[in-house]
Amino acid sequence: MKRHSSLRETEQAIIDAACGLLERRLRQRYHRHTEVFDKPDDAAKYFQLKLSGQEQEMFVGILLDNKHRMLRYEEFFQGTVDSCAAHPREIVKAALSCNATSLILAHNHPSGVPQPSAGDREATKRIDSALELIGVRLLDHIIVGHGQWFSFSRHGLL
Repeated sequence: MKRHSSLRETEQAIIDAACGLLERRLRQRYHRHTEVFDKPDDAAKYFQLKLSGQEQEMFVGILLDNKHRMLRYEEFFQGTVDSCAAHPREIVKAALSCNATSLILAHNHPSGVPQPSAGDREATKRIDSALELIGVRLLDHIIVGHGQWFSFSRHGLL
């Protein structure tokens, strides 16, 4: 077991380094001190690095200011191999706590297929409605699979 654990730690170190590199490139591109996420591709790449290889569903988000600069990356919920409950209340609390004006949500499908389920669609609608009440815009919800991703905004679902 020690060998397997060491391998996972090495893989995680590589993923963390890749996330750091992506964050630095985004900073350089926009000449800012924080990451700017104004294109679905940038957010999807970031989430792919953060979520790929997870054995359980993870529901996460990037909380943004009014210029789409990252205020905080947040892991909202961790689920099972095939589901993860997303509670709008916790997402609203996080948005208010850092004065976010918008956010991008994401979760992974450990099965590798990034197509949204009926539950994914319903949860996104509930979260979008809750955020709208407090004046926070949901820019996108990205589902990460194995080397693929699905964007709710690109498919006209937001």
